[in-house]
This record gives sequence, C-alpha cells and structure tokens, in this order.
Amino acid sequence: MKYCTMMKTAQMLTIALGENGKLLGETQISLHQAPTVDFKTLLAGLLHGLGSQLTDMDFAGIVKAAYSPEVGESEVGKKLHLLVTELKIPLISVWSLDMLGWAAQDCEKGLAVIQNLAQSLWFKASYQWDSCRQIPVCLEEPHILTTEELRKEVELEDNRILVSGDSLPAAEYLKNKERSLPGYYQWHYGLYSVQAVWHQWLESGPDEEFFPLYKIQEKTKARELSAHGPLIMRMMREEDLKDVMKIELRSFPSPWSPLAFVTELRHNEDAYYFCLYSYGILLGYLGVWLIFDEGYITRLAIHPDFRAKGHGSYLIRQVLEWMKPRGVKRLNLEIRSSNTLACSFYKKLGFLPRATKQAYYTDPPEDAMVMTLDLNCP
Repeated sequence: MKYCTMMKTAQMLTIALGENGKLLGETQISLHQAPTVDFKTLLAGLLHGLGSQLTDMDFAGIVKAAYSPEVGESEVGKKLHLLVTELKIPLISVWSLDMLGWAAQDCEKGLAVIQNLAQSLWFKASYQWDSCRQIPVCLEEPHILTTEELRKEVELEDNRILVSGDSLPAAEYLKNKERSLPGYYQWHYGLYSVQAVWHQWLESGPDEEFFPLYKIQEKTKARELSAHGPLIMRMMREEDLKDVMKIELRSFPSPWSPLAFVTELRHNEDAYYFCLYSYGILLGYLGVWLIFDEGYITRLAIHPDFRAKGHGSYLIRQVLEWMKPRGVKRLNLEIRSSNTLACSFYKKLGFLPRATKQAYYTDPPEDAMVMTLDLNCP
C-alpha cells in the first residue's frame, strides 16, 4: 500500500512517500516557502519519479505536534486535508513523540523529547526497541517537564540516547557546564514518519481523534508554573482575543464583544491594550485610553485561576511606568459603586474617589464611582 506523510517542525516541512512501512522517497521545504507550494503538484512529481501517480495512493499520514491537538493547525495541514478529500482516501495521524520512538531502532533505547518554545516546556517519553515485533515500546507515560527537571532526568539516563524533536539545536540547549548529555541523535524525518504512520494504519485504520495523557498534563503543568513563573507583558494583538474573551466573559456582567476589542485595536488611535503572560498562558489584560495628559482605564481583568496573586497590581504599575515618559499626569477609571473589592484594590494603589456618575451602568443599572491617581504625586 502506498501513502504519503507530512511532518512539520519549527523550520522545515518534510513530505515522504512510503509503501508498507518502507521509505520510497522524500523532499524537504523551508517552512516560510511551504504556504506558497502547490502541495498536489509537488506530491505528483515525487510519485511520477517512482513510476506512480496520485491515484495509486491508498491513504495519507500527518505527524501532529505534541503541543498542538489540531490536525490541520497550519496552512500546509489544511492543504493535506483538501487533497485527501479530493482523492477520497483516509487520513492517518500520529503524535510527534510517538513518531520519535521509532528512532529507538538505531540505539535500542531512546529518550524522546520535544520542546514547546512558547511555554519553555518539554514533552518527554522513553522508548525501547522490540526486536521481535520490530516496533518501539513506550516504557512510561509521556509527561511534561521544565528544562531543569529534564536535565536532572537526562543525567540519570547514561545508557540512553536523547532523540530531539527539532534535531540538534534542542539537544544542545539542554547541555550544561558541569557535564554533557549522554548523547543525542539527529533523527530521520521521512523514515520514522513513514514507519510510524504505517504502524498506526495497521493498529487502528483510519484516523480517530484522541487526547493523550500528556496533553492534559501540559495544561495542568503550565497552569501550576504560571502561578509563580516569570511575567511577560506586551501589547495585545488580535490573535490574543480568543483567550482574552475567555477571561472577559468570566469577569464582567456586561462583557465586551470580540468586535469591540477588534475596533479598539484597529481603529482607536488613543487606545492601548496590554496582555500579561506566563509560560504561554494569558493571566490577564489591561486597556487604557490616552487623551492629552490624562489616561483612562477601559478594561482590567485577571483570569479567575490566577487572581489574588498580585497580577492586577503588576499590570497597573507597569502601565504607570509606561505612561510617565508620555506626559500622562492623571489616570482615571470608573467602577460600580457596589464593587467594594475593586474600590479597596485601587485605593491600595493610590487611587482616590473623586466623583459619582449617576446611572452610569446598565444590566443591572447602577451608579459609577470615579477614581483618580495623580501621577505627579511622589
């Protein structure tokens, strides 16, 4: 049975052709070129060189990133979906950690790791090669580690080879001054993806979506780390709005719509919105308007799981520092008169009640308390 596989790393797209678990041919494209490539024509050319054509393919396979549950999370993934739909053939998917296990055939045992750069976390699993069945056997449940945790585990595994998801750079990243790693292996993208997809086909047939244990652990681990991890504040972008809306809907009785945020980001020259992240998790956000020498807080929200940890105060203090060189003399905000917790929070930061706006809020109707912070005060 003939099939194609697709494997995407941070820098490269590998397309391979296989038959019954054997590699027939492969090609690699830099990722910045991939969206412009005619996937169907490229694949047809590969097959033609082997004396075959597209209609000879029985199915297609895709290697999914350990930290991305979506099969078609990229433009190249969508192209593969369109192709298999057109050819009316099944799509098989394997997870990248499982695919790396096939490198154990070259070293008997392998420590497979993949780095999620966005969160500074590592996905790790150990595999041993079963020479009788000619397949890799997972020795433990895949799990999530920080860099330091992984270094400690690697130091205890002197008899294993490190198999790195993005080839040598990630392996080099784990080295420290005290000692080198036991060894690392630059794995063969095309060969292992062809073998892993073929095994998946024999085991389960057409693709079925599944949610491995390490995906659940990733979310838990990231949230645990985010509570006390390094904070990164940056300007809000439209791609943040999916996570922003999850917080917005849980924070306000009259939440803004996604369109309201888009309008602010695209068309309001006086509006500035900031996001606070830790380990790739959005902790909260703050929005301000700057009009002449005064600022106005339009939005401040912290994710319910991360409240009472000082993140709201951190956002405001950072934005205050950002405002000073811009000539802002006063920062204003409105809160519901009944919101005593918010009133106490802002008073601790130096805000003082200045006025009341009658019937300012709706749903439910309520007065607003105007609070002001003078930035010129010492």
